[in-house]
Amino acid sequence: PAVKVLNDRGNYSASLGVLPPRWRPLAKKIPWFSRGNQAVQRLAGIAVAAVGQRLASENDRVALLAKLQAGRDDNGDPMGREELTAEALTQLIAGSDTTSK
Repeated sequence: PAVKVLNDRGNYSASLGVLPPRWRPLAKKIPWFSRGNQAVQRLAGIAVAAVGQRLASENDRVALLAKLQAGRDDNGDPMGREELTAEALTQLIAGSDTTSK
């Protein structure tokens, strides 16, 4: 299901992105676009679940999310859950787009 969600999200985003901005609210009422919007929400859920699982487990596995967890901002503070989730979502999207081509 995750691959389908990624593909549906990509198709939705690409299609919606070429429409004039004033048409986008109307397009979202079309069933195909509505399903695409659901795929965007599901993908966000996947990222939230992945970050939540990672934060809940003590794991010494070297992974990108672990590197992000270890990072600090200019004040020495770690990334918050929301920022980690946004980064995980970005990596899911970027990875799926580059590996599918």
